[in-house]
Amino acid sequence: LAANPTLGELVLLGGGHAIAQFYRYAAADSVSPQDKPKAVSLALAGGLVAAIFGPELSHRLVGAVDGALYAGCFLGAAMVQCLALPILASMPTLTFPHLKNRGRPLGVFFRIPAFRLGVCAAALGYAVMSFLMTAVPLQIVNVSLLGDAINARVIQWHVIAMFAPSFFTGSLIARFGVRPVMFTGLLCYFFSMISALSGLQFWHYFGALSFVGLGWNFLYTGGTTLIALLTEPEERGRVQGMADMIIFIAVACASLSAGVLHIIGGWQAIIFSTILLTAFLTAVVALTSYRQPPS
Repeated sequence: LAANPTLGELVLLGGGHAIAQFYRYAAADSVSPQDKPKAVSLALAGGLVAAIFGPELSHRLVGAVDGALYAGCFLGAAMVQCLALPILASMPTLTFPHLKNRGRPLGVFFRIPAFRLGVCAAALGYAVMSFLMTAVPLQIVNVSLLGDAINARVIQWHVIAMFAPSFFTGSLIARFGVRPVMFTGLLCYFFSMISALSGLQFWHYFGALSFVGLGWNFLYTGGTTLIALLTEPEERGRVQGMADMIIFIAVACASLSAGVLHIIGGWQAIIFSTILLTAFLTAVVALTSYRQPPS
């Protein structure tokens, strides 16, 4: 624990985060097919608690350890993980008698339109959100000079917008299907772009990140639902792992490129790139012909 985390600490933190991403699949795998959309959605709803209490916890613990700024934040994060351990330890172990059969090869899934759509919606939807979320703080603090307090408020409400819809997104998917929910998410993305292009004040940034947070929830939940519905028990580990690798490679590329593009091209280049990615994803959702897996 230090003011500057070591590579080892960051690797462990990243590994823990990667494993936590599979909680949504674990929730889906433990229920009947018709309840999978709701399970995925409610698993993501925990992020709402993080959006409310995370910033407050960090604010109060940032200087808790003398001589080691931010060490208190890491201690706080460790305590939160310890609270989760009893819950995880009490979960029943899912066993399947036919796991000796490895199921279909990975290549088969990439020939399934519904799988390609699910991965593309989750990956590009998450990438667009991450791209904009990385660039907006740079714009707020360094260009508009609105200050760190405004930046923190915008980010907090962005995270709330990301996870608050989780209480009903699964029900919407169960009632209307995946594609209409994905289109709703894409519509939110376009509203985000309109807000971002309308000005350079607090409410413009607030609207941009709030709408992109809402859109992310619909796209990510919809994409995850398709992936979860397509896999048999013996295939889940390999297929879900491959899907998440693709998703988070896209997210990493978006996050790493946002700062560079903001420096080179400025805010207009960020928004133009986001519009292009959103338009491409809209075409993919609209043109992919698929049969939704039974739920």
